Amino acid sequence: MSGLLSVLLSYLWYGFMWVTGVIMAAMIFFKVVFILYCKYFPNINLKKRYKTEWALVTGGSSGIGAALVEKLLKDQQMNVVIVALEDKLLADFTKRMQETYKDRKVVAIGVDLSNDNPENGYMKTIIEKTKDIDIGCVFCNAGFFRLAGFDKVRIEDHMKQIECNTLSYVKITHHFFCKFKQQKDKKLIAMTCSSVSYFPAPFSVMYGATKSFLNSFASSLAIEGLANNIDILAFNPQYTRSNLYANSPKLSVLDFMALIGSDCDDVAQEMLNSVGKVNYRDQGLYSIFMKIFGGIVFDMNWLFPMMAMGVSMAPEFKKLN
Repeated sequence: MSGLLSVLLSYLWYGFMWVTGVIMAAMIFFKVVFILYCKYFPNINLKKRYKTEWALVTGGSSGIGAALVEKLLKDQQMNVVIVALEDKLLADFTKRMQETYKDRKVVAIGVDLSNDNPENGYMKTIIEKTKDIDIGCVFCNAGFFRLAGFDKVRIEDHMKQIECNTLSYVKITHHFFCKFKQQKDKKLIAMTCSSVSYFPAPFSVMYGATKSFLNSFASSLAIEGLANNIDILAFNPQYTRSNLYANSPKLSVLDFMALIGSDCDDVAQEMLNSVGKVNYRDQGLYSIFMKIFGGIVFDMNWLFPMMAMGVSMAPEFKKLN
């Protein structure tokens, strides 16, 4: 009897391993297919596909946003509206783009995307300043990162991060989705999400939470978009070497992520490689690894205590707590 049970368990084990292997192989295969498709097939001509001369980029004065702006001007020959915080960085970058690409139009809209005041907030300004511009491509990219214990940050500052990192995406997307739905030509809304949403993000809980929201929001809206002739792209880059982390404390984990991360220019290029081809894209080996293996290998019920133990033992994290 014990021998029969042993054989049965052996068959079940090998069957389980075979099914798991087939599933993982299929996931990896389709990931690779879509990566190759996005990377090596000719890029979409945005002006032709979306019948527009204009694109809007939020968070467009630095980082991934600035790289997107320049590629839209240079490679796609488009006019660009840059939405970003009204400061010297925006003024200098806009001036440089206007001087470099004199045959294109570059419009700057200086707003604070964390200001949700309906009377003088960002949406009123954006709507007013774009009402006479025929925008056909929207790149929601703005966001900021804060590294600190959850209780160390004022609730007002948490709400500002939620406003900038998620609600501005919802409000801007809603405004343009409604406009695009009334038009017969295909349009685009692309959103910069993040692979941080695939894994717990202690000491940057609001950043991780906002990116998780964006992933679900963009992915779900993409299905509605397909039915309304609107391309929606949820783009998940891995750690990007940018000014996003400039004001964060120096941590070895961030230094490590920077080593395996991507440059802003590469991320922007991969995003444009994906537009019009797919609705969902993971960029970088870290993003792909975490998406495929994270949910299978790293069960959260044993991952949480392990991460908590590691955090409690690390001196640099103790300072944040």
